[in-house]
Amino acid sequence: ILYADDTNIFLSGKDLTTLTSDFNMQLSQLNKWFTTNRLSLNVSKTHAMLFTLNKDLSPDSLKLCIDQSDIDTVADTKFLGIYIDRKLTWNTHISHACNKVSKSIGILYKVSKYLNSNTLLMLYNCFILPYLSYGNLVWGNAAASHITRLFLLQKRAIRLVSRAEYLAHTNPLFYENRALKLHDLHIYHSALFVFKIYHNL
Repeated sequence: ILYADDTNIFLSGKDLTTLTSDFNMQLSQLNKWFTTNRLSLNVSKTHAMLFTLNKDLSPDSLKLCIDQSDIDTVADTKFLGIYIDRKLTWNTHISHACNKVSKSIGILYKVSKYLNSNTLLMLYNCFILPYLSYGNLVWGNAAASHITRLFLLQKRAIRLVSRAEYLAHTNPLFYENRALKLHDLHIYHSALFVFKIYHNL
């Protein structure tokens, strides 16, 4: 998969030995292509990830190298703005989103004394909603233990927008602000995705 200057290789195999051998051969071919086209690969920014359900295989089980330089194997990585972990739990990405949303809530809290609800909702849509929406189709169906952390922050944000009490029931607040809850956002993005496939969009 090529995206701008970002190159990703995906290989699958029934056993680690064959997979490692195939992968190193592909990396050798890739290195030749880079050399032929007078391009360089930053090995320090290159890493590998092993996706497996086999609990006996650690991330370090994959031994890869390119141009005689070892490639680090990682447990998670950032790909087009989404953090992917080797078990596809999406815990790393959701933790990152929680951190960003928490900071945005802090900003909302500081300015809430001076702005009306319409302006606060605009700020919510600018600074919080993107972290809840981007890639939601992929990570939005993660385990409830992960999703709940982010949803609790969303509820805090909608209370601030509505100038509601700290423990106010949020269903009416989401309805009043025409805002989708995190779970509903996932349903919306999934439905939109299926609609686009069905209509060849």
